Amino acid sequence: MELDFNRKEKIAGIFIIGIAILLLATVIIIGRGKDWFKTYITYYTAFEESYNVKVDTPVKLFNADIGKVKDITLVGDKVKVKLKILEDYQSRIRTDSVATVESPTLIGSEYISIIPGSKDAPLIPQEGDIPSRAKRSIADLLNEFQVEKTTKMVVDAVQEISRIVLLLRDPEGPLFTALDN
Repeated sequence: MELDFNRKEKIAGIFIIGIAILLLATVIIIGRGKDWFKTYITYYTAFEESYNVKVDTPVKLFNADIGKVKDITLVGDKVKVKLKILEDYQSRIRTDSVATVESPTLIGSEYISIIPGSKDAPLIPQEGDIPSRAKRSIADLLNEFQVEKTTKMVVDAVQEISRIVLLLRDPEGPLFTALDN
């Protein structure tokens, strides 16, 4: 039995095949842009607290996205974080690499930053643990900039200026005496 298609059926078939090809091409283009077809390596790191890190939080190396947080679990008194990092960056993850939680602002939008290790250190194997460092708190930043000491110096300077202004306003003070003479 031989199938015989008329002109309209052939045009409809070509249209459907064209739409399917266009849809497939769109999925491939979007997938390549979103790294859907790239290979990821799993690593772990642990922190003293969660620091507001969530699943799908970016993992960055030199401020470039290289992966995402895939899972967060409590193990004993630590927060264990499962990281999926693009295979292209596996050569930068070494035993002296350090994972830290950073934030470009004081509130929210945290990400995990990987500080790469030296080329002499051995690579961390897949499923290995990346050493971590605690996130710096606002108190640490204030101590670093010695805000308390600087504030005290500013207060002392303002008080000194206030004394000078009072001296200059006094009609019996040095300014008015010098002007009278």
